[in-house]
Amino acid sequence: MLALAFGATAARAQIIGPQNPDDPQVDSPWQAGTCKADASPKCSVATPGLFYEEAAGHPPKGFTQFIINEEEVDALPPLPLKIKRPKGDLKTIRVDLPVGLTVNPQATPQCDLGPASEKSPNSTNCSAASQVGISEVTATHTETGADVPVPPIPVYNVVPKHGEPARFGFSVAGSDVFLEADVAWESDYHEYFTIHVHKVALPLIGEGKARIAKNRLVFDGMAGDGTFITTPTTCFGPAPKKEAKSPFEHVYSTWLRADSFQEEDPNFPNGSAYVESKIPPGTSPKNCDDIPFDPSIDVNAGTGQTDSPAGVSVTVNLPEIKNPTKSEASKASSHIRSAKVTLPAGMGLNPSAATGLVACTDAQFGKGTRNPVVDCPPNSRIGTAEIDTPPLPDGSLTGAVYVGRQLSSDPASGNLYRIFVVAESTRYDISARLLGKVSANPTTGQLTTSFDDGPLGDPARGGIPIPGLPQAPIEQVRITFNGGPKAPLTSPPTCGPHATGTQMTPWSSAVGQVPPGGEEGPSTDPPATPGSAFSLGSLPGGGACPKTLGARPFSPSFSTATTDKQGGGFTELTVALGRNDGQQELKG
Repeated sequence: MLALAFGATAARAQIIGPQNPDDPQVDSPWQAGTCKADASPKCSVATPGLFYEEAAGHPPKGFTQFIINEEEVDALPPLPLKIKRPKGDLKTIRVDLPVGLTVNPQATPQCDLGPASEKSPNSTNCSAASQVGISEVTATHTETGADVPVPPIPVYNVVPKHGEPARFGFSVAGSDVFLEADVAWESDYHEYFTIHVHKVALPLIGEGKARIAKNRLVFDGMAGDGTFITTPTTCFGPAPKKEAKSPFEHVYSTWLRADSFQEEDPNFPNGSAYVESKIPPGTSPKNCDDIPFDPSIDVNAGTGQTDSPAGVSVTVNLPEIKNPTKSEASKASSHIRSAKVTLPAGMGLNPSAATGLVACTDAQFGKGTRNPVVDCPPNSRIGTAEIDTPPLPDGSLTGAVYVGRQLSSDPASGNLYRIFVVAESTRYDISARLLGKVSANPTTGQLTTSFDDGPLGDPARGGIPIPGLPQAPIEQVRITFNGGPKAPLTSPPTCGPHATGTQMTPWSSAVGQVPPGGEEGPSTDPPATPGSAFSLGSLPGGGACPKTLGARPFSPSFSTATTDKQGGGFTELTVALGRNDGQQELKG
């Protein structure tokens, strides 16, 4: 009991919040959202009509705003007054965006401040084209409680440091402040920012005599090519009103954690309390039915010969839609929730690939962790992977395909044959990890690979398990399997054409429980089914390509031999029966 009492006494006080997320107010300590405008009045929970509600759209404005908790102290003598001032100097902020909300640093030019960021992010060093927003800072004099005017400050899109996917910065009172971006690729792939704040040192006032009281950061969601901010591509229903509960009530929330110089958290952000800002009650992402989703697929057999080891490559494309006219009607492509790819009949697993092949375990692959994928055995690697995403330069994410450990003996289960796909970048500190389940049709033998094993939401942020691929923008995914005699796949036995079928489901048509009183639920559009076909040109080693299974040659080899040539003696008998690539299979 003494320990508990001491712990309660020594508990670290919050510098921002707490607040009731179910009863937001215009002066709530933490607010965030996307808006149609942010002039007069300012966008807030008091102006739900200004909230931007288009799913997969590009909001004109996106804002975050925090207000520092106050403390009451005695004014300086001889004034017998009490003044209110911020209770501390803000030190570090961590802002976690809603899952699926995307900030695209490639939408505008990036300001290069040098390898060590030796230059300040201001109008002298950065072009107007790299400006993506403004920061409105309110400071308070610690001795008088009076507001200190600070003019609006431009915020620039700057070249990120090594290990950052994005970086934004501004200069205030002689100090450079940066928003250091990251992606939670160990969980649900939401984006977040960490901001390290300096103590305020204003001209004519000096350091320590003024504290930040409030900051409103407003981004231009249509900066550059019009795609700087993109809202999630889901429509799970409206934000619940006061005391209403919903399984999706936290999906579109923005979360904040903060500490101060006076009460620094050595484990920040762990240990610091979350403060939640929900979207305004009654609002919701809408119009999922008109979100574009037009994926295509290309399958290359990697060989022109039938019935041969094949270095197959599979490329999935999803168009990147820019918005140069800054139209509010423009929408991005929906994120892919699940994908199934069925290879042509006759394209099968190559038995020769099994020699020396080992499996990578789930622990070695490390999906759901930030552990590096270095422990997968080299002999489990069966191909390469590349992923292009609009927020990163093309070619940034590259990696490998591994054979996963078998979890079943049933070929149709998807757990006998499994593949682990990783595409990552140390430059941008992102590691995309996908689990593919390969099932064999017991009737046709066709192989179908399914990708739909999604990460779980963060329970600390109200996350719920929503199965599916990461809610992240994808422009292209290319998987290329090894070629050569030990290629994991073989080409079909006839000329073709050989068709690959798919079933790709967008997040915009995600089916889930609609919150009580929901006005608009998820779309139920059918999945897209793009296809691809290829033809082969010859038999292995040459010869006319057979158009049917029966047109293939059939000349099996046969030989016998004894080890003892003595008549009437005892001997071993060796029987050798062979079928060359491209030949018909033996039936009896």
